[in-house]
Amino acid sequence: MVRYRRIIFATLILLSAFSCKNELSQDESYPMPWREPDASEVEAIGEALAKARIAGCKEFQVRESAEAGSGDYLIGCSLDRQTWSYYQVSVSDQRVTPLTSNTVSQAPEAKSN
Repeated sequence: MVRYRRIIFATLILLSAFSCKNELSQDESYPMPWREPDASEVEAIGEALAKARIAGCKEFQVRESAEAGSGDYLIGCSLDRQTWSYYQVSVSDQRVTPLTSNTVSQAPEAKSN
């Protein structure tokens, strides 16, 4: 019984370390500052979000992947310019992955009207 507890404990430690690494990797993988997307990005990202049936992106800001030209973005979406939802978007295959807010260390800045 003690042996199983040690295995479970070790597994939990490894999972915690992996989880922390994933949370940090968003900022490392998308190091650029938040910015407004250009017209072609709005179109491509908008198509991917629509295909994934993501609502609530009246406004969004982007951070590009550190891998230049990959077409991968970290997206901050908002309806009210205060509360943000986050997604990883790959425009090449229109893949959208929802993220929790604790995986992104800095929210986009709210624009003034």
